[in-house]
Parts: sequence; structure tokens; C-alpha cells
Amino acid sequence: MSNEKIAVPGQVLATEEEYLPGKNTVGDNGEIKSTAFGKIIFNETEKEVEIDAKSRRLVKEGDIVYGRVSLIKDSTAVLELIKAENNHIINMTKGQIAVRNISNNFVERPDSCMKLGDIIKAKVISVNENTTELSTKEEGLGVIIAYCTKCRKEMVFSNNRLTCFDCNQSEDRKWYLKKETFENRPNRQSFNNSNQRGRFNNINNRNFNSNDRGVNRNGNRNFN
Repeated sequence: MSNEKIAVPGQVLATEEEYLPGKNTVGDNGEIKSTAFGKIIFNETEKEVEIDAKSRRLVKEGDIVYGRVSLIKDSTAVLELIKAENNHIINMTKGQIAVRNISNNFVERPDSCMKLGDIIKAKVISVNENTTELSTKEEGLGVIIAYCTKCRKEMVFSNNRLTCFDCNQSEDRKWYLKKETFENRPNRQSFNNSNQRGRFNNINNRNFNSNDRGVNRNGNRNFN
């Protein structure tokens, strides 16, 4: 059995014929169940299974997550969640941002602030069994990677607008930071290497390269 899997409380880990219950586990009618959330560790020498409860936890209110806009409705934007900061675990594949939670300014429709395929940095404001509610109201939250709606190339933030140097299209977004702090965006490759959502290894068919630094030929500042 793999020692890289994550368990939730109550999950059956093994049978008592195979292993002994260790830390953060309990024997129950011949089965060994987890009593905590964390990484499953099988000790083959001692034939014992335990849970490393300190390793990781689920995202909760106040955590920062990243996602790709997959659907925009009249009053809500839906994100496919990619990863969370501090290595927290995303327990749902999708999150949503209500139009009232996009900006401190009035927003009539979500598509005036974000577009399909954009990468969003958002704060978790509530988590329940149905969805993860997100907000981009605060400075430092919002669109961190924007794609041109005309040619789908990555756009450059300049003079409080986004410009595509391939087709000269200019567009507006709820951009996450002021221009002077633009270069502090998270490393692109951090999205590619996320263990939480492996299917996002290529966002919008564009690879994130941690070796890209400085300014590219289009004048776009790369990730640090």
C-alpha cells in the first residue's frame, strides 16, 4: 500500500489481520479506521498503520486558493480549483465566486472582471458539503493570469489594463495587484507541479516554466 495517500476520519485503512492500529487510528470490528485527517503511513517492519495528522489539512475559511475560470453565469463565476497555498488540500474540484464577492466596487456581471480560462487567486470564505465559496474583494486577490478573448494569448498588465501584444486587444479584469508589485506573482511551475489536481498540468495548453525570468519578447514580465 502507498504511504502517500491521505485519509479522512472514519476511513477504513486496513484490516486487523494485516496491520496493528497505530497513532491516530483505531480498531473497529476487524477493521482499522482513521481518527484524524492526514497522511497514511504503513510501517511494514512493525506491521502497523498510522496517520500523520500534522502533515496537511483541508482548506478552510481564510485560506488562499488558485483556480481556472471554467464557467461564468449572470451572477457567479465557477472555478476549477488547482491548488491551495501552504500545501493545504482542496477537498472539492470546484469553487464559486458570487458577483457580490468579486470586488469592493459595484460589479454588474462577473464577465466584466474575469474571463473563461483566466487563473484566479481567491480567498475561501466558506466551505460546506456542496461548494467552496470564494472571494476576490481584497487587494492581492483576483486575476493573476489573463488570456486574450480574441486570440487566447497571455495578456500583459500595463497602465491598469491588460493588453495582448499578439492582436493588440485591450481588456479589463479585476487584476490582483498594482503594477509596481506585478512581478511578485506565484511561480508558474507551482501550478504544473501541484499534487492535488494532477489533471491541471497544462493550463490552457500553456506550460509554466520556472526558468523563464525577466521580460519576454512581448514585454510581459515572467514569474519569479
